[in-house]
Amino acid sequence: MKKTDGASTIRWANGVPLHRQLKDELMRSIAQGVWRRGDALPTEPQLAERYEVSISTVRAAIGALVEAGLLVRRAGRGTHVAARGGKESIYQFFHVVPDDGVVERPVSEVIAFERGMATPQEALELRMAVPAAQQRVYRLSNILRLRGDAVQLSAVILPARLFPGLSADKLNSADDTLYGAFQNLYGVTVLRTEDRIRAMPASREVASLLKLGKGESVLQMRRTAYGFGDQVIEFRTTHIRTSGYHFLLKQGGA
Repeated sequence: MKKTDGASTIRWANGVPLHRQLKDELMRSIAQGVWRRGDALPTEPQLAERYEVSISTVRAAIGALVEAGLLVRRAGRGTHVAARGGKESIYQFFHVVPDDGVVERPVSEVIAFERGMATPQEALELRMAVPAAQQRVYRLSNILRLRGDAVQLSAVILPARLFPGLSADKLNSADDTLYGAFQNLYGVTVLRTEDRIRAMPASREVASLLKLGKGESVLQMRRTAYGFGDQVIEFRTTHIRTSGYHFLLKQGGA
C-alpha cells in the first residue's frame, strides 16, 4: 500500500522512539477514516514498507494499540480495528460493582441536557484553544443504574464542535453508555481517562437523585476523557454511592 503523503513522517531525528511515532501515525489514520471499525490493517511487512521502519518497530506499535484496546489480533485473519463502543468494550470505564461481587451491566439515562457557551473553567478543563466566549458546550446529567438502584450520577461537559446536533434523545437511544453513543453517532472514541477520586458527604441534590439515606457518603470522581492525539472529549464530575456498592479497579496481569 502506498503512503498517502508520498513520504514517511517517521524519523530518528526528532527524539521520539520510532514505535511511538508509528503508534501515533496509525492512530491518526484510524481517526481520519483510513481504516474504520472492523477493518483489517495491512500486514506487518506492508506497514514496515509503507512507513520505512523495521518489522520490530511495527510489532511494538501494534502491540501498544492492542494493549490499549484500539486494535485486535485475530488468529489467521491479521490485525483489525476494534469495534469500540459496542458490547465488546462498552463498560471498560465503568468500575462500580455490587458488594456481592456479581458484575452486571448498568442502565444509562440522560436526565438533563442543555447547550450554552463555555465558562472559563469549562474551557480550561476541555483544553479549548480559543476563548470560552467563542466555544459552545453541552451540559448533561447522566444516571447509571444497577439492579434498579441509581449508583452513579454524572455532570458531563462536552465540546459541541465534536458532537453537532447532539440531543438527549440521541444519547439515550444510540447505545447503553455515553461512550458507546459517542462512537456510534459521531465516531468519537474514548481511549483513556484520568480519574481523581475522593470520599465526601453527599449533597442534598445528590442524595435525592441517588436515593441515599441521611448522612451517607459518596465517592466523587472528576474525570477527563481523551481520544486520538490526547484530544479532550469530555470532562465530568461523578458521584458514586457506596452503600451496597464499591469501586473496583483492576490493574496489571498477563
